Amino acid sequence: MSQKQSEMITVRGLVLRERFTAGSDKFIDVLTEKYGIIEICVKGARKITGRNLAPAMLFSYSEFCLRQRGNMYYIDSAVPIKSFYSVSSDISSFALASYMAEVLSYSALSEQTGNDVMRLVLNIMYFLSEGKRKTGLLKAIFELRFMAETGFMPDIVACKNCAVYESDAMYFLIDEGIMYCGNCYTASADIAAIRISRAVLCALRHIMLSDFEKLFLFDLKNESLEILCGLAESYLTAQLGRNFKTLGFYKSVK
Repeated sequence: MSQKQSEMITVRGLVLRERFTAGSDKFIDVLTEKYGIIEICVKGARKITGRNLAPAMLFSYSEFCLRQRGNMYYIDSAVPIKSFYSVSSDISSFALASYMAEVLSYSALSEQTGNDVMRLVLNIMYFLSEGKRKTGLLKAIFELRFMAETGFMPDIVACKNCAVYESDAMYFLIDEGIMYCGNCYTASADIAAIRISRAVLCALRHIMLSDFEKLFLFDLKNESLEILCGLAESYLTAQLGRNFKTLGFYKSVK
């Protein structure tokens, strides 16, 4: 994000993390569409009367007018648009939001993907704040769609070998991001594969390929949901090559 030192910029962003200093200030990590994640210093953040208290609150979606000094950005003014702070009142929802924040902070987002990723995260934060969807399903949607939007789309069109579109059992290979049908798949101790049913395959394709307007218009239950959740988590961590601390926290409270 290259800006002249005296130049002001205006961005909309979601506050993902906050870190307080020994004084009255704090630093926030903000997800933006154009610049990815930027770090902002909020002066006087501990003061109840601080004018930037609400827009710089954790999980707030706000419009920020920023000034750059060196490598740091400072808030000149800010206006809250939507607060998702209620997510913090439910431990499972808070854990999922924290996990998403860590994944986003680790990943380098481009201007081309920023808009779609922001839209995805804001919608999931809305469902978490309203308590309208299962956290496990929302987590799987985030993991799979995020991977698709950031260049990690697996080959889920058909069997890699015979090109059959679907069968009663398909096998998804986590590291390779490809599928084999039951007739073509050969089990190997060296290959991580997950057996998926027609229902799970349908959900997988829906999450990664559907138009955004239809993304959340489905449901999955019981064993099928468990398999989808396991696949989504395994695929994200394998492709990013990282285990996330907040994922352990989420698993401990879900």
